[in-house]
Amino acid sequence: RYVANFKADCRIPLDRLPLALGAQLPEDIAVNGAVQVPDDFDARFDCTKKEYAYYIYPSTLRDPFHARYAYRYNYPLDIDRMQAGAQRFVGKQDFAAVRSQGTPVKSTVRTVFWCEAEPVDDLIRIRVCGDGFLYNMVRAMVGTCVYAAEGKFPPEAVADILLSRNRTA
Repeated sequence: RYVANFKADCRIPLDRLPLALGAQLPEDIAVNGAVQVPDDFDARFDCTKKEYAYYIYPSTLRDPFHARYAYRYNYPLDIDRMQAGAQRFVGKQDFAAVRSQGTPVKSTVRTVFWCEAEPVDDLIRIRVCGDGFLYNMVRAMVGTCVYAAEGKFPPEAVADILLSRNRTA
């Protein structure tokens, strides 16, 4: 679910706007609500929380129904170890170790409100909610959780990885 904003001078009532927009949008985009906001509102910079969800399909066999929406991982994953590693990301911390080089930022400190790994049917869902994210930060967090789940290092090592501020760690 995303929030977007735009400025328009139209006579369509707000409660009818989602239907009007839906008639013009492609099938894979839906509008489920509309509200009027102050002129200086910016959906990207005024939000207080952002959330990502990554799905992993732990199987040696392909599933065409998951192909576009989940990453297939060929090896067994220990969900408890994954969750233990995910918990080490929670809090206000320096996340330089889990970012890619990208857009320059003033600070690599962010607050993660929750980071959870949980089974959802035959998938593993990793949800991360924070006040903002660095370039590729969540992807690197998920990869780190996968490594902990696979046993490449103990879940407790995630804290040390963050403290190192070193992406190669």
